[in-house]
Amino acid sequence: MPGYEKVMNEAALRLTPISALVELTYRCNQNCRHCYLLPAQLHPKSPSQKSSLTVKEWTNIFTQLAESGTLFLTFTGGETLLYPNFLELLKIARDQRFAFRVFTNGTLITRETVKKLSRLSPFEVEISVYAADPGIHDLITGIRGSFEKTLEAIKLLKNEGIKVNLKTPVMTLNQKEVKPLRDLARDLDVLIQFSYVLSPRDDGNPAPLELQLKTREIRAGLSREYDSGSCPDLTPNPGRKPGDPICSAGKNSLAISPVGKVYPCVQIRREAGDLRKKKFAEIWRKSPVLREIREMTMARVPECLSCRDLGFCSLCPGMSLILSNEVEKPYWPSCELARARAMPTLPINRQTTK
Repeated sequence: MPGYEKVMNEAALRLTPISALVELTYRCNQNCRHCYLLPAQLHPKSPSQKSSLTVKEWTNIFTQLAESGTLFLTFTGGETLLYPNFLELLKIARDQRFAFRVFTNGTLITRETVKKLSRLSPFEVEISVYAADPGIHDLITGIRGSFEKTLEAIKLLKNEGIKVNLKTPVMTLNQKEVKPLRDLARDLDVLIQFSYVLSPRDDGNPAPLELQLKTREIRAGLSREYDSGSCPDLTPNPGRKPGDPICSAGKNSLAISPVGKVYPCVQIRREAGDLRKKKFAEIWRKSPVLREIREMTMARVPECLSCRDLGFCSLCPGMSLILSNEVEKPYWPSCELARARAMPTLPINRQTTK
């Protein structure tokens, strides 16, 4: 989306927080094997659940975001529908003229929910689907019957004219499900996006990375996308120079936790400020954490800068910080993906690597 990218790039140059990721709750009704949230965070009795922001507090935060130039909100969790008064909060966001999308696993969506949601005109609803095989999907979520509930939610949303995107992290448990999922998405007439880089847990625990695919396995997944009639964009990114920014976190986007903590992004869990103690504008302008993140350039990652596969890399300093507490250290799952994307023998890549 060239137009969207242009808007985001201009916002980064002007330090306009045009997009905010809103974590409503860490509570979830699934127990996904690869989840980056901590088991304690997902528990209904965890401190973050008990002290979550109220609708009134979120309303005040939305007003502050709007005054600072925010246009887009992404509601996520945990499971977003477990936040009390979820639809009421979405209506407030719509009344304040935000464009918004919702991340959900779909299992709690009902016909009544969809009817109310359709009147709020979300930009899109993104639903996590892990396999076309119900047994594999349910194995990953840890909940028997979750596939059928998710599938029903997709159909209900589609019937109400709501745009639906499916998203699938590809891992050792579902690596052969890429083509079946492509076929399922085509039958449902929805988009699907695959990702091949998993994240450690927020406390640095690398347990989810035990499911991370290696280079040749990722290559096989990309090939299955090609064989199913999809052609992922593997055009290399333009060359990066030492003075170029590593990413746009804290420049045009941010994340807000269920208790009002501001982070540069959902991967960089370094607190920039507390919205229960300070105004958003003050945090955005004066936070030392945001200033440090904004000043990070490619010179901080010399090993990445000299890598022959850099043009194919989804470089993310947040992942490196979580796993090793060092920006300078490459995040090895991203390296695996970059190598797979750069392989000249990959059918979809023959034209782009001459």
